[in-house]
Amino acid sequence: MERRHDPELSVAPLESASALAARFYTEPAVLELEREQDKRFSDEIQREDIAICERVQEGLLSGSYVGGRLSPRRESGVWHFQNLLRQAYRCS
Repeated sequence: MERRHDPELSVAPLESASALAARFYTEPAVLELEREQDKRFSDEIQREDIAICERVQEGLLSGSYVGGRLSPRRESGVWHFQNLLRQAYRCS
């Protein structure tokens, strides 16, 4: 089936370490069946993402995590950008 629209999902944290609030938007002309299929798919992906984020938070809060570069070979661009930000913040 050809997609005639792009649904939009807005997600915002309710607290720093817990739940999320989500709103699902579609164009008014979208058929109800299509809207429900999109919403079910989106809900499935969101549940997966939430589970991943919760596990990451648990790991970060465990005391075992030591901050630093995760992959010097693969994340040099991110590292460089973060250093530029640090430098800019120090200068401001």
